[in-house]
Amino acid sequence: MNPRTTPYAVLGVSPDASDAEIAAAYRRLARRWHPDRNPGSREAEDRAKAINVAYSELKTPEARERTDLRLRQERAAAAWRRTSHSPPTAPRNLFELAQVLTSEMPPRGALRVQLAACLGDLVIDFLKTR
Repeated sequence: MNPRTTPYAVLGVSPDASDAEIAAAYRRLARRWHPDRNPGSREAEDRAKAINVAYSELKTPEARERTDLRLRQERAAAAWRRTSHSPPTAPRNLFELAQVLTSEMPPRGALRVQLAACLGDLVIDFLKTR
């Protein structure tokens, strides 16, 4: 199964499909692509494997919940990769610090710690020059 293909797409059902719909889609596809019905077909073998893997990820409520969680995490990670151009870095001087502090998005997490350290260093440097 292609890593970008969801088990729902492999079985041809929507993510809000019932357990009965998923089972029916699995049985229909398993019969159609079974290697015994398609002797010598490499495509049928690959499809049958993908169908079995997809159904194993959706056949129980616990497995389906784990799969849904994984898919949500993958979508969130992909969205983050699309919007993140580069990791944040600490400002190197007072001008860059002022730009960060006056921006619309306040710094968070590790960047906030880096900014506090940078601001402390700038204040110490300023006091030394007086």
